[in-house]
Amino acid sequence: MQRLKGLDVIRGLGILCVVFLHSATFHFDGITEVDFDDPPLLITVIGFLLMWAGLFALVSGAAYGYSAALRAQGRDARPWQILSRFWVAGGFALALHYVYFLVIGPKLLDVVHGNHQYALLPGMIATGSLPVVPADRLFYSTALSMVAWNLFLCGPLLELLGRWRALHSGRRAGLLLGGLGTVVILASVARIPLYPLAVKAVEQGQVARALFWGFLVNKNNPILPYLGFGLYGAWFGIALANESSRRRTLFSFLGLGTVWLVAGIVGLVVLPDTMLERDVDLTWYFIIVFQLGLFLLLLAGVLLLTDVARVSWVDRLLSPLRRVGGVSLSVFMLETVLSQILVRIGDALSPGWRLAIGPCLAFGALNVLLWAGIVLLWSRCGFRFSMEWCTVQIYRLFGQTSRKLDAATSAHSSAQD
Repeated sequence: MQRLKGLDVIRGLGILCVVFLHSATFHFDGITEVDFDDPPLLITVIGFLLMWAGLFALVSGAAYGYSAALRAQGRDARPWQILSRFWVAGGFALALHYVYFLVIGPKLLDVVHGNHQYALLPGMIATGSLPVVPADRLFYSTALSMVAWNLFLCGPLLELLGRWRALHSGRRAGLLLGGLGTVVILASVARIPLYPLAVKAVEQGQVARALFWGFLVNKNNPILPYLGFGLYGAWFGIALANESSRRRTLFSFLGLGTVWLVAGIVGLVVLPDTMLERDVDLTWYFIIVFQLGLFLLLLAGVLLLTDVARVSWVDRLLSPLRRVGGVSLSVFMLETVLSQILVRIGDALSPGWRLAIGPCLAFGALNVLLWAGIVLLWSRCGFRFSMEWCTVQIYRLFGQTSRKLDAATSAHSSAQD
């Protein structure tokens, strides 16, 4: 099965941006002094970039849609087997979501008072004692839960396409997945009145309701709107499985992305700028619309460069990003713990360095370089004991194959050629 290099490049770029932003912003003690009514441009840009989780929804949807289409074309899997792979992968991602956010994930920032909420391990490293993890962390969404719910909900639709013998048809996939994706994006404006229900359920300790509303509309990566991103991604991936029409497909998605991008820009120009207030309002909604267009343009543009043009020097140049993208889950799970250890060392050497944004940005860049080096060294032993390596071993126990490490190992080989 031929992998799409562009998806791995974007994964690598995306996860390195996550490392930079988490390392730079979550340790910035001067955040309580920022005037959010008139913020510096740099803070506004960082605030916008912190809302880019939808890129991973789009990329994961494209990867799973592409894989399902190729398996169906090659008769490697029946429709129910495609569904089972989606649900097994979704269950694994949801389990990792709880491990991540409760045990090893980043802190929740209190930008007013500075009383940040820690996960267990980073909190113990930061304070020297085991923190009390607030119960409301159970009801937050993360990029992992976002991907999990997209897999749960997209799986039956791809099984249906398989039963219709339409997993090779970008047109029929577009009618189902693209149509439903558009409905979800448009209907996501309903999150504005529904969000207070999630807040109320958490405050009143109504566990079942808090879980339901939390995954559906709560902060930060809920089903509304990111299921729409996942549906668009799955449609994109299925269309790309037909290699003979791949160039036409990519140009079509460039046009579609432009439409969403322009719609988002129009809305943001008309509405007041409330982005940094993190309100669930119409400004939030049009940021999402803008991002859907931007991400479609980014995805189609990179794939044109990497999987259509296929220029050898570009492949070698981008191989470090592909390598990181191949183990992006491992980097995502471990980056907070490493940065917290480095912060503790930095505090001992130079107390107060985190009060200014400049040193924090430099710290974020340092973490990016460290992870690039770690992944390079890790590649020399086949990424043993990484999350992706463990996934391959688990599939082998059940007599199935997984190509989770193909991107990382092939990128390592390309870089050496």
